Amino acid sequence: MNKFGLTTEEASKALSEQGNNALTQPPRETFWDKLWENFKDPIIRILILALLVNVVFFYGARRLDRNDGYFSGHHSGDFCFYLF
Repeated sequence: MNKFGLTTEEASKALSEQGNNALTQPPRETFWDKLWENFKDPIIRILILALLVNVVFFYGARRLDRNDGYFSGHHSGDFCFYLF
């Protein structure tokens, strides 16, 4: 090694052994990867569960109201108050 850097032979040897001196780009995160990452958050899972429970109660109460079921004559929103 000389005081100004590698010799031509040393540089070609290093290039053949170690490859090009370039950084590789990490793979880009796709939209679907980002979306899936959000579902790993516990708060998001709790909110989705609450949404599903709300939908089930709302449409279940509407079905009972339409079919002259147990809660006929009441508003659909009252169904939740009877349960809690």
